[in-house]
Amino acid sequence: MLLREYGVASEPILDKHALAVFEQVAGNVDLAPILDGLPDPCRTTLVLGQYLSAIELLTVGEEADLYRSMIDRAFSSGADAVVFKPHPNAPAAIVDRLADAFVEGDGKFFVLRSPLSLELLLTEWKPAQAVGCFS
Repeated sequence: MLLREYGVASEPILDKHALAVFEQVAGNVDLAPILDGLPDPCRTTLVLGQYLSAIELLTVGEEADLYRSMIDRAFSSGADAVVFKPHPNAPAAIVDRLADAFVEGDGKFFVLRSPLSLELLLTEWKPAQAVGCFS
């Protein structure tokens, strides 16, 4: 939609081209400190946070409840560990509420607090599944 008002045509980018850019950038970033703190991806679910309360689609409590149910479902579907990646614009209160519900760093629940683009991390760390609730 960018520049549509000027008649600029949109053109889809093939996955392999986007991945090549992420891999090139990731090659210039030391991912080891972040990767070392994450569980083995084989039986791990990545839960992607958004900022639904920040844009007033949900309250903070409703958004935290949504993520809590996503995390519960991940564990009940067989995940040994869940990594929650909050959106950079999400209120800190959401992570605080999740930390109250789950024990962060207990070998099962982790919060990925890195400001690094998740796409870069995923060039090296490939969880068994990812769960999200937004575009």
